[in-house]
Amino acid sequence: MTLRNLRSSMLVNDNLFNQAIGWLAREGKILVTNEGWNARISLIK
Repeated sequence: MTLRNLRSSMLVNDNLFNQAIGWLAREGKILVTNEGWNARISLIK
């Protein structure tokens, strides 16, 4: 899922969303990759 699509589907403010994505990335739960102008979020199993 793209970062933009994920953010628009969440009912939280942008600051909380960014904190959550950062925490999950630091914990190794998600992988954030850049694809041109888009950032893609993937779960790590």
